Amino acid sequence: MLVNKLKELRNGGDEEGFTLIELMIVVVIIGILAAIAIPIFTAQQKNAINAGVQSDVKNTVTNVATALVKSPTATAITGTSTGNNGTFTGTPASVTGAIVVSDSATTVTVAGDWNTYTVRGSNTGTQTSYTYDSTTGKINQDATYSAA
Repeated sequence: MLVNKLKELRNGGDEEGFTLIELMIVVVIIGILAAIAIPIFTAQQKNAINAGVQSDVKNTVTNVATALVKSPTATAITGTSTGNNGTFTGTPASVTGAIVVSDSATTVTVAGDWNTYTVRGSNTGTQTSYTYDSTTGKINQDATYSAA
């Protein structure tokens, strides 16, 4: 029986399967695809987090404007909200609790008065921050990052 099997193997028997070379080529191809895909995925993830920070800043600007209209005698507006379960605390009281940020690593800070105020959002995961200035009405990415 063993002799018959050896003869069959020598004569190109019906053994099926992949050779070691074929398996190694497949592993190399998968490695190359992973090497390309992982950095792209990481960059897209950072872009999504940064878009979330910008959205948090825009939402905060809307809430601050609403709070100032509700409290026209407010002399200053300040406050901070950190984390997706954080509650904004600050003055005037009408803005307190109105702002919740989208990411646990995001912090939104408001400072200023009725005439000029800034809203700054930053994310420690991407080391990126964005600032809204009420005098220009624009959101700009800060040149350098520093923890809020």
